[in-house]
Amino acid sequence: RRAADLICLEELAELEASLPGFRFVPALSEAGGDEDWEGEVGLITDVVDRDADDLAEVDAYLCGPPPMIDAAVPVLEAKGVEEHRIFFDKFTISADAAEEGA
Repeated sequence: RRAADLICLEELAELEASLPGFRFVPALSEAGGDEDWEGEVGLITDVVDRDADDLAEVDAYLCGPPPMIDAAVPVLEAKGVEEHRIFFDKFTISADAAEEGA
């Protein structure tokens, strides 16, 4: 959400440089006015919607809370990503897992 939450930036930059077609775009959903941030700001679904055109040839890998995943899938599909090329892991808390098991 904030710049302090970003991790492995050097490793991701190396991957971007070495993997053809891989693009890393960090976005802060809660960038504070006191942060020296010049990158993308907003919900990642908004960033993808305004930054990407045709994504028909990509695989999408998502991880995050269920509402974020549920919001991202239709955006990706509208940009041309086929359903079978969208992979995700929805984060849940222990209480959610306990309720599902009950």
